Amino acid sequence: MKTIKLTAVIFSTILSLAIQAEVFEAPLITKAVKVNLKSDAELKEVLRKVVPQNTAVSIFDQVGEAKITLQLVNDYNFKNPNSGPINERNDDLGYTHGFKVEIQKKLLNQGFDKYFLTISYETNLYTNSDRPKEFQENYYDTLYENEDGFLQADVYFKEENLITLMANKIKENNAFYWSAGGGFHEINADDTERGVLISGLTQQKAHHRNINNLLGGTLREYNYLAQEEASQNGIFLKGMIGKDLTVYKTNYNRGFLRTELEAMATQIEDASYLGTSIEFGNDFISGKNSILPDVRIASKYTAKQYKDSSTYREFSIEAGIQTRYLGLKLKYVLPQTENAKYLNPLPEDFVNREGLRPPTEPTFWLMIEGKLPQ
Repeated sequence: MKTIKLTAVIFSTILSLAIQAEVFEAPLITKAVKVNLKSDAELKEVLRKVVPQNTAVSIFDQVGEAKITLQLVNDYNFKNPNSGPINERNDDLGYTHGFKVEIQKKLLNQGFDKYFLTISYETNLYTNSDRPKEFQENYYDTLYENEDGFLQADVYFKEENLITLMANKIKENNAFYWSAGGGFHEINADDTERGVLISGLTQQKAHHRNINNLLGGTLREYNYLAQEEASQNGIFLKGMIGKDLTVYKTNYNRGFLRTELEAMATQIEDASYLGTSIEFGNDFISGKNSILPDVRIASKYTAKQYKDSSTYREFSIEAGIQTRYLGLKLKYVLPQTENAKYLNPLPEDFVNREGLRPPTEPTFWLMIEGKLPQ
């Protein structure tokens, strides 16, 4: 019964905000959305009309825990990254850059269970050369000097952007956990002039230009070729359920095994999927009076089956440290297959040319977490 009430609170809150919102155009992430609320008091008053008064008050006055996570992703092959055979160097093809910001807010405790509301924005960039075979064999054959004197190549791109709102029951030792929600899903293949905070493409462009201005032409720059017909947008629903299992435990460390099932239904063509993963790791717990941080080391295998029957698989390793209010994680992802086909940035006349989709290339992830006190 309490879980039902929690779900009602979450969706009533979302509904009340939606009713008050004035959307000027279709919900593209680059357009403005204005919420006509002038103060917390006015927002509480709106909530009191759709949920019980004591529940609305508890959301705003009794909940103090929150966590903010920033995540940066970039392709990087530690094997001969800038030397050796040219086809083994970092090439910026395929999944080449990503950024995510997430805010997690605790809603309530229910015995040993904790429930959170999470809102996030994520942008990921996928690219490929207009001459992919020549680029992969010897990318110097595709380069030319741009007007600022830096080496440049033409590339097609797809930028995947997601705005997500999820309700979560967090991971607890030896227990089930879940998340459910949805949001807005976009494939951008024609807009190259977005703000740096919301665009993986703009972030890559700025990063390469800043490094080149500082170090004098160290990185390749790109001319991003628009494919207006490849852009899409729509809404999506997503859910996940997992189980945490303690494998062994002592006073200062715990080995765990986690298995998850995940599903996503989206209006983006061929992007809906069913997925599963298995993760094994160890938490090294420093203790209450220790000045040392907690440490986690984990490895994970993930597989996703997409609507068009294609399959994506990856293996990752992760290491992280966590203090009371700050955490840092590093993750290295090794794809076992090519990216999902709907993320293929090649233009229409290249799609059916065998062997010319973006190659599999490892990605390096940096995650910073900040926890706010109660």
